[in-house]
Amino acid sequence: AVNVIKGTERLTDSHLAIFQTIREEMRSIMDSSSADHAEDQGEVDRALQAIKGCAPNQTELDHAAKRTSDAESAHEECRWQEIKLASARKGTCRGPSMFQDMEVSCMKAPPEDGSPEDLQGYLDVLREQIEKAVKWNATISSLSAACENAKQQHDEKIAECNVSQAHFEMNFCAYRQALVFGCAAYDACRTEYIAKQHEIHEAVRVTEAGRKAEFKTASQIICLVHVFEVSPKEQPAEYQACTGLSVDTSDLNIVYHDVPPADHCDTTPVEQYPCLGEWLRATHPGKEGDEM
Repeated sequence: AVNVIKGTERLTDSHLAIFQTIREEMRSIMDSSSADHAEDQGEVDRALQAIKGCAPNQTELDHAAKRTSDAESAHEECRWQEIKLASARKGTCRGPSMFQDMEVSCMKAPPEDGSPEDLQGYLDVLREQIEKAVKWNATISSLSAACENAKQQHDEKIAECNVSQAHFEMNFCAYRQALVFGCAAYDACRTEYIAKQHEIHEAVRVTEAGRKAEFKTASQIICLVHVFEVSPKEQPAEYQACTGLSVDTSDLNIVYHDVPPADHCDTTPVEQYPCLGEWLRATHPGKEGDEM
């Protein structure tokens, strides 16, 4: 190029054709730089999205929590009803104490030599005792029926609450599994993809620097080729411009992303679970009533 500018050497058509080919190759390199930049930027962006994608399915967890809460409320209400029925059963089925107001008098044999008045008095007492017995029999039947009804209602409620308890525990365990496993998987996923992001960033930084160097070199070569396309008078200035050429590669800058902060994955709602003592005391308000 210097000899051409000095006028000591002339370019042939073959030379010009070679320069044209060189320019086209350099432009191809520059075009490829833009495409490669977009590909690398996409890889960096996908690394970020992979970390964000580690988050547990919050919608699924919310639904599991809602099902558990509803089942817990239904079970709690059932156990409170069980306590009330147990109290009613205890009050209705009092055992021997419910007959304490029924006085029973032992009847003696009728007087053999008594007067008609004595015999009439005996008959009056006997009639009174018979009336009491009939009344007491009706009362006893009523109390027994009420007691049996109270027992039946209480026993049926116990069975109903046991089913409700099983339903609650099943939902709770499903929620606990989803939450605990989800949080553990979230931590493991973040650890894995943060490491991958670091590897990707390191690799892309190398290709980014090389791409910018290629782009600058291709730009300088195109500039030098252009020197041969201008008049001899313009060539010295064009050549000097090429030697001091500053190439802007800001369009090839890669935007690197910081690691996104971790979401708080809270497992405290399921720290107590079936059938730990603390869990039983917290979730079975009617447990004492089962023994009534």
